[in-house]
Amino acid sequence: MKKKVEFNGKPANVEFTYSYGEVISLSNKKVKRPWGTVTERIETRKALFNINGRTYEETRTFKVAGGPYTEIFEFDGNKFDSHKKVIEYILKNNK
Repeated sequence: MKKKVEFNGKPANVEFTYSYGEVISLSNKKVKRPWGTVTERIETRKALFNINGRTYEETRTFKVAGGPYTEIFEFDGNKFDSHKKVIEYILKNNK
């Protein structure tokens, strides 16, 4: 896949792939929402980003509770809410 990111202050198209590995943690619990009780699922997995032939390992937490989901990537103790932000961080900090 390609993603348009900012690198060294300039726009760049970066070719990358990602995949998810083993489950680190998984929880299902009932939560109350305005429309009723739903099951909230929180799953944390290893995530592997391959950028320019190098593989970077991080974690991905996926949370859904009867509606829209949230996806958080954690890399070097920093949290990101999009692939683009992860790629920009990796390019900037891991040469």
